[in-house]
Amino acid sequence: MPTDAPGPPPGTPGAPPLAPASVELFDRALTGMLARVGDRNRLVQQSACSALAVMEEHAAAATNGKALLPHLPSILDTLAAGLQHYGRRTLRVLLDALSTLAGVVGPALGDPALAQRFMPQLFDRWSRQGLAAPESAPVMEAFSALAVAMRGGFEAFAKPVFEGAMQVVLLMQEAKAAQAAGQPPPQGVPYEPDTYMAALDLIAGLCDALRAGAEPLVAASRLVAALPDACRDEAPDVRQSAFALMGDLARGCPSHLLPALPQWVGLALSQLDAPALNEKAMPAANNAAWALGELLCRAPPDAAAAAAERVSAAMHFILSGGVRVTHGLKENAAITLGRAAAAAPGALAPHLAHFLSPWCGALRGVRDEVEKEDAFRGLCRLVPLNVEAAWQSFPQLAAAFASWRHIADQQLRADMTSIMQSFKAAYAAQWGEMERRLEPQLVMRLREMYGV
Repeated sequence: MPTDAPGPPPGTPGAPPLAPASVELFDRALTGMLARVGDRNRLVQQSACSALAVMEEHAAAATNGKALLPHLPSILDTLAAGLQHYGRRTLRVLLDALSTLAGVVGPALGDPALAQRFMPQLFDRWSRQGLAAPESAPVMEAFSALAVAMRGGFEAFAKPVFEGAMQVVLLMQEAKAAQAAGQPPPQGVPYEPDTYMAALDLIAGLCDALRAGAEPLVAASRLVAALPDACRDEAPDVRQSAFALMGDLARGCPSHLLPALPQWVGLALSQLDAPALNEKAMPAANNAAWALGELLCRAPPDAAAAAAERVSAAMHFILSGGVRVTHGLKENAAITLGRAAAAAPGALAPHLAHFLSPWCGALRGVRDEVEKEDAFRGLCRLVPLNVEAAWQSFPQLAAAFASWRHIADQQLRADMTSIMQSFKAAYAAQWGEMERRLEPQLVMRLREMYGV
């Protein structure tokens, strides 16, 4: 998953309800804090908004956010009022409190009556400041957090927010081109990487929240034409945001990227060779590897096959220790290699001996989630096409198969069981010797999971 992918909302599922006395105390404290958020003194405003965010986090931990639900109208009215009169310095703290609230109560903010209490005021503040003004970056960050939290509830506001973010992207690209040419920025808006990133992140948040619902917005915009420039930007942070957006587009609106698949594959691979893999660029490389996998698992077989060898070579370079990379990048490389294998097994099977061992080593550390399932589907499609190569790396393959705690997909579990039992049947004469090469705990795990 991408570096900046949002995690689950804080809170403990099934947390016990607060005692009535605690609820009363929380309610009184929250009411008092909201009064201070509305104070006219700047320092009081900052302290109150910071304290409000802390209270929201505690409500998440103690009640999974339920303690906040009765107070949402008053919280949102107070924050909306602050959007009207807060100065630039205090606005960021208010927006942090709003973003924290979104992360805690999530889709509850998508209720139309609640959303109307603050969304128009937030958009109005963005417009008054100037869509591409440097101080508007925190506003775009708040919109992004709200889109991800509200999901479909954000759809009523998606069009103006998307168009505003797209306008910022285009302005930043024009300003950067003017800067490179030694000319004044168009419309007097200077190039600001932070503003550029915030706009890209906002569009990514919208695409993530709306998925296929973002299709008409993307189709009516210049996003697909503008995105390659962002992916080539010399600022690693801008590229990080651009490749996150590429991945979200691949998941929700792949039809806009797949016709030019070689271009997008080339852009992603450009982040994954040795010269590009420095410490500062690692998050951009991580997102590029993730976006590449999201594209390949949706590509037509012929198109995926045409890219598969280049992709596998790049992933093998990362997995084999050819350069020092982060654990997250190794995980994404392993997942992307699996998605390439699932899409084009015939193209990669002849090369299995070259990358199977480091690939399996990386897969062992991937969490039991959908991405790991995707990777193992590719592994299960490759192994039967080159059994001899897989047998040569069987200890690593066995350790990867045994790394699962729970395989949710029953078809995948059946495929993995079939592969293990096929190995035992095909190499019956050597099976005992192979078991002696494995750790006793691994042998027991294989017997328990796959009956071998």
